[in-house]
Amino acid sequence: MANMIHNATPYMSSAVMLKKLVPGVTDYKKIVEDGICIDKTSYFAGIDRIKFSLLFRPSGFGKSLLLSTMRYYFDYKFEDQFEELFKGTYVYDNPSPNKNSYSVMTIDFSGAKAKTEKQAEIEMNAIITKSIQTFLDENGIEDSGIDFSHQLTFIFDRLYERSERPIFLLIDGYDRFFIDTDESGCAIAPHFLENFLADVQHEVQRGTIKRIVCAGAKPVAPTKPLIESNIATSVDLYGDKLHDIAGMTPEDVQWLLGSIPNFNESEIELLYRTLKELYNGYSFRKSTSKTLFETSSVLWYLHNYICARNRGFVTSDEMKARQTRFEREMRYIFKI
Repeated sequence: MANMIHNATPYMSSAVMLKKLVPGVTDYKKIVEDGICIDKTSYFAGIDRIKFSLLFRPSGFGKSLLLSTMRYYFDYKFEDQFEELFKGTYVYDNPSPNKNSYSVMTIDFSGAKAKTEKQAEIEMNAIITKSIQTFLDENGIEDSGIDFSHQLTFIFDRLYERSERPIFLLIDGYDRFFIDTDESGCAIAPHFLENFLADVQHEVQRGTIKRIVCAGAKPVAPTKPLIESNIATSVDLYGDKLHDIAGMTPEDVQWLLGSIPNFNESEIELLYRTLKELYNGYSFRKSTSKTLFETSSVLWYLHNYICARNRGFVTSDEMKARQTRFEREMRYIFKI
């Protein structure tokens, strides 16, 4: 288990684990032994009080890793691995009442590649079907009588009847199939995705799904079925309490820099200024003064910097110049 620290104050930046930088890895279990991630588990009790949470953050803010961490924490199948996976985190010392008490289903749209609306509908249905089948297999549930051509309401009725635990649904990349945006910048969902979101919200109302966390890069435009259900709630409506749930705070970045071996104080100061200039300044509530760093870019920058530094042929200023050019030419900047 990696050496860890944490701030036990609820809804504040918690722990950072460090053995080596492994940017791009999104499976919590794979990196917990020798990787680095920000401990966001102090937010889990708050998330568990919301029936349907919507998390809007740009790509690179650690949404997929966050959902993966939730899966290992809330899913009953990992109860015997709790100490191995969470020792040193906030929830290890402060477990919430529903720790390892759900049957967790994950539907991951983030890798979808469809180019047309028709292709997108086919691919989305295939991903949902595969996710349900995986859920059945992982939980030892017989699939007899479950016809995947039926509506989701019928399918979740069968799952609810056969699952020994309440169902917690994690949806990643739900906006992958969005085709256009409205004047406010909200994504316009195609009809099949709109129907899917309305269906799962209906299941929350019926009680066949106990909790949902739905993550994506952009908010969906409010359409009639979504408005009428009045269940799905953006985490940003809870003030600053959940603002830092994805991304790195200034304290996280400063601790990380101070934990990397062989960095002197002047180098740490220079790197922090560079990272702050390149990747800080994201805020997801108009009324907050808090800003966040983009996690993925910070890790990739430091990973590349350390590799170049160890070879002794690049300086921090040179890395900054290279990264600025890369940012300008290749990286999509998400602006709220």
